[in-house]
Amino acid sequence: MTDAERRLLTSQLTGLLRETDGVIGHYGVDTVWSLGQIVEQNLHFWTDDSFADLYMPFDALFFFGDNGGGDPFTFVRTPPRADGY
Repeated sequence: MTDAERRLLTSQLTGLLRETDGVIGHYGVDTVWSLGQIVEQNLHFWTDDSFADLYMPFDALFFFGDNGGGDPFTFVRTPPRADGY
């Protein structure tokens, strides 16, 4: 895991990824993505210009999984929150 990856991940998510590298839920849904998929998806959400016309910027969010129906799981990355999420 690189320093950049460590800075982006919460300690709870880092621990989970060290143990499992993602969690596959019912029906093969990537409930928690693998580290590689987390990096890939966040770069996509943060840099894809096609989202600019449809949504607010995603820079403040950190994506880490989904529900299998198109809804990603996220937590607020910036501004930092007191509870660490």
